[in-house]
Amino acid sequence: MLLYIALVFNEKHYKSIKKQLMKNYNSILLSLGIGLAVGGILGVLFAPDKGSETRKKIKQSGSKLTKTVSDKINVTKTNLDKMKEKYKMNVDGIDETGNEFI
Repeated sequence: MLLYIALVFNEKHYKSIKKQLMKNYNSILLSLGIGLAVGGILGVLFAPDKGSETRKKIKQSGSKLTKTVSDKINVTKTNLDKMKEKYKMNVDGIDETGNEFI
């Protein structure tokens, strides 16, 4: 009986610790995001280049980021299509009862 109580207590304690860690993790991520945004804004404001040069750099970086994200999306779509076909081939070989008939 004492062992059961200890296990239940430990499980509740574990959930409490896990909840606190997730809260801390979310706070860290939020702080990191805010820091990156503020740093980016301050970097643009205090950049030694002329405004036109800074805008040109931002446009180039945006284009590069857009291309990178687009490429990653295309690769992911291709991989998902391959997985879909593989899954479909596996499912096509199984009847309603779960027996293979190929």
